Amino acid sequence: MTPPSPPSSTPAADAALDVGLTARTLVRVLPVVAVTFGAALLLERATGRVHPFDEVVYPAMGALFLILTLWIGLRPGDRFAVVLVTLTSAAAFFVAKLGVLVLTTDGPLPLGVASSFLWLPAVFSLAYLLPSGRVALRFNLALMLALPLTVGAAVILRPGPVDPDGANAIVQLLLSSATIHVLARASHLRAQRYARAAALAESAEALALTDALTQLPNRRHLDRLLGRAVEEARAQGTSFCLVYLDLDGFKTINDAYGHAAGDAALQDVARRLDDCREDGQVVARLSGDEFVALLPGLDLAGGQEAARRYVDAVRGPVDLDGHAHHLTVSAGLSEYPRHGADAHTLLRHADAAMYRVKRRGRDGLATSGDLQMDSAAAPTRTG
Repeated sequence: MTPPSPPSSTPAADAALDVGLTARTLVRVLPVVAVTFGAALLLERATGRVHPFDEVVYPAMGALFLILTLWIGLRPGDRFAVVLVTLTSAAAFFVAKLGVLVLTTDGPLPLGVASSFLWLPAVFSLAYLLPSGRVALRFNLALMLALPLTVGAAVILRPGPVDPDGANAIVQLLLSSATIHVLARASHLRAQRYARAAALAESAEALALTDALTQLPNRRHLDRLLGRAVEEARAQGTSFCLVYLDLDGFKTINDAYGHAAGDAALQDVARRLDDCREDGQVVARLSGDEFVALLPGLDLAGGQEAARRYVDAVRGPVDLDGHAHHLTVSAGLSEYPRHGADAHTLLRHADAAMYRVKRRGRDGLATSGDLQMDSAAAPTRTG
């Protein structure tokens, strides 16, 4: 039940998108690509028409993708580096093969182009899984420019006339690549807009649940957490405790040193309380100089021990404009379900126990229903 903290900044337009590209996904996909290269080579050999380029490059590409599989399997955190290597090698493969096909094939090209280049749209889409949309855009534009330039250079160097069917296949390939790029880019931009809207909504929600001065959860957030704690404890048959803390004589700080010093003191107290809490515990600021600590899973004895730590954490001097002011706190403790079956009742009983400490001298802890203050607490002053 640790409260969320607001994001440090608004997400940029070029922020990385979480598209669910996990290392496990890559471990499953990359071997498929490697097998595809091997199967394509075997099928070409079965027809008796193996291109020299395929004979050399297909095994190399298959081995590369197996190496990439091993890489991502051993180092899952390198997923974007693996994607970048995949894109670079795939782009080099397609550019090289297109140039070789145009340069060396005398007959029709459609079958030769279609057998390998059906995978080209995957490259344009995969580029947008990179951390930067701008890098993906530049990569795709470079690939789209490299394809026609390669074809043009190959046509110039190619002996004999260009086959019309082959030229048509190449034109269709380039046009389809451009279309795939536009669609992938549009999809990525839409996903970015959605991600920004979701991040802004999350930021607004976090701000609405956070006290602006102390950065602790506020009353609204505490109400949610308390409601959830009651539901979980009721369902599991467990208990939890609530500690209501109120600074002693805080008004004198504002009167003597000003509200800026009072705010600084509250921030110091918030830091002390937050440093004192253990895993799963939550410290919230209700209002003014009132704080509440939620202690999940603790019974009354455990809650009393934890509450004493919070009281001791606050107790001590604070520097106010060069003057040392001794802080103390009065605390009241209630336990679910002993002192209440709902959040409102638990807060009310903890608050009532805290006021008993105030009336009996301050600087201590009382438990709901127990008229005796914590023996470890020594009254210090009144007012």
